[in-house]
Formats: sequence, C-alpha cells, structure tokens
Amino acid sequence: MGNHAASGLDHLPQIPTPIDLGPFQKTVLASVRLPESLRVLVVDDEPEVCQGIKEFLEYRRSPAFEVDFALNGLEGFRKIEQWKPDLTILDIKMPVKSGLDLYRDISRKYHDLRIIILTAAVAADEIAELRKAGCPTFVEKGAQGSGFPEMLNLLKKQWIFS
Repeated sequence: MGNHAASGLDHLPQIPTPIDLGPFQKTVLASVRLPESLRVLVVDDEPEVCQGIKEFLEYRRSPAFEVDFALNGLEGFRKIEQWKPDLTILDIKMPVKSGLDLYRDISRKYHDLRIIILTAAVAADEIAELRKAGCPTFVEKGAQGSGFPEMLNLLKKQWIFS
C-alpha cells in the first residue's frame, strides 16, 4: 500500500477489506461529484413507462435531471442527434426502429453515450447481438432491483463508471 497523502487520495474515506460491494458502492457514490444536472433520454414504446421515469427523475436533485422521451427508435435517434443526452434508457422491442437497431446506430456514431437497456424480455440471440455492438447494462422491467430508486442509482453509476 502507499501513503494516501502522497497519492492525492487523502480525502477519500478508508474502505475496510475484504471489500463488501454494497458499502463500497455507497462510499464511492458519496465521494464522487456528479454534475449539477444530467440529461436523460428514455426510448420506450410504452408512454406510461416513459412518463413514470420522467416524473420520478425530474423531482431529484444532486444531480437534477432533465428528461425527455421518444416512443420508437427512429424518434429516439433524432432526439439523440438534436438534444445530446448524457444517458439513455432504451427498450429493445419497439415499432418503427427496434432498440437493437438503435443501439447499433448509437454505438457507431455516439460510442461514448451511456446506455441502460430496460426491457421486458430479451432473447439470447438479441443479447448476443447487443454484446457485439458493445456491453450495455441490462435491467429487466418488473424484476427485483428495477424500481425507480434502483434506476436512479444505476444512472449515477453509469455516469461515474462509464
């Protein structure tokens, strides 16, 4: 180990070893400064999902969230080009342009855009296709850990660690 003062890390709290992931993540999230606001684009063909995420996030502070949504992949790509979100929450099964096609397009043109895949069910072949284009974070709708508070923490982690 080294001297924290010499490394410039003296302001960080000590983390006991072996590392328990829960307290570690809380310590890191509490220590990292997030921007004052983040732009989040939700791309999902279910308007109630989009509206629910929008309403939940827009009441948060530290950071504040500016949220917009698109109801299909084509509209989503246009909003990404025009609005330049920091993070995108993306459904896979959508009309007009699927989330898989949108993810491929984003990966080619906006490779640094942070993406969370939020979907009801994804087939193994779709997961394999998504992995070819990158390594998105997956959250299954309705699964344990897919509620709004967990989504908020996941957005923060995506911002910090991606």
